[in-house]
Amino acid sequence: MTLENRYKIKKLDNSYILYDDDYFSDSAISHPGLQLFDADYHASVEQASNAVLQQEAGIGRARVTYFVHNEIAMVLKHYYRGGVVSALIKDRYLGFNIEKSRAFREWRLLKKMCRFDLPVPDAVAAHVKKGLLYYQADLITRKIENTKTLSDVLNAESISVEQWKKVGVCIQLFHQKNIYHADLNARNILLNKKGEVYLPNNNREHSHTIFIQTFGPRKHP
Repeated sequence: MTLENRYKIKKLDNSYILYDDDYFSDSAISHPGLQLFDADYHASVEQASNAVLQQEAGIGRARVTYFVHNEIAMVLKHYYRGGVVSALIKDRYLGFNIEKSRAFREWRLLKKMCRFDLPVPDAVAAHVKKGLLYYQADLITRKIENTKTLSDVLNAESISVEQWKKVGVCIQLFHQKNIYHADLNARNILLNKKGEVYLPNNNREHSHTIFIQTFGPRKHP
């Protein structure tokens, strides 16, 4: 299936869902519905199956929901404002064009990074709910399994020079594609037991788009 056929947009009332059909074509759900972006829905599903819903801070304080769809572990995050404005406007963003929304832009950039074979979670679906002058948004990605933050690893033990080199190489791979992480620190770098390095798509302070793509090498002072 070509990318044009895999990547689809579905409109439901005042909501728009951008999704990768590969995650839904072989399941009982032929396309994602609004309930897929509802943390309470996942809680009810997990409760019915006597499982424990993982709704926690994940990598940072922004609350994310871990759930399983079609036997694939996924992560749901809701976009929240950061800074002083967050006290007044918790999760609403100005905008009319869904393609310029944070969720759609991050979804498409994650897909592009995956095509570049960069170590990021694959994008599953993005949701934008339009209001009169604003929108609210959610993003679902695949969960990166069995990882710890670099910060947690360093708190428990030291790492080898070779592992530090892998971290540097990982960051360099992104920069070679003119993609930069806007909040890069030890809490936003993941390591697995094999020593593989990943950069996740949600930061410690709040859920928003933190990968930035430029059209040329970034200039440093």
